[in-house]
Amino acid sequence: MYSSLAPNGPLKLYHFIIIVAVVLAFLSQLPSFHSLRHINLVSLLLSLGYTILVSAACIRAGLSKNAPAKDYSLSSSKSEQTFNAFLSISILASVFGNGILPEIQLTKRPKLCG
Repeated sequence: MYSSLAPNGPLKLYHFIIIVAVVLAFLSQLPSFHSLRHINLVSLLLSLGYTILVSAACIRAGLSKNAPAKDYSLSSSKSEQTFNAFLSISILASVFGNGILPEIQLTKRPKLCG
């Protein structure tokens, strides 16, 4: 597998790029979001699994006797505060903005007479 730690592994970076491009080209040929329901389910399960694993690892690391000291203080630098504010806005926009895409597609669907 390709990684930055072992760039001479059996899978080179350009192989990985080609594989991802082929998968994305296939997915782009699907006619609607409804066609992606199985892929969305797998994506949901993988996201939930990742979240559970990361949460468990963080809890374990926090309860460890060798846990590093934690510093939750806020920066007093105006530029860092401004950057963090824009970062927070962009995270919220990307998280909550993706749910609107299916609704936009639904409103663009041709209406059936009946």
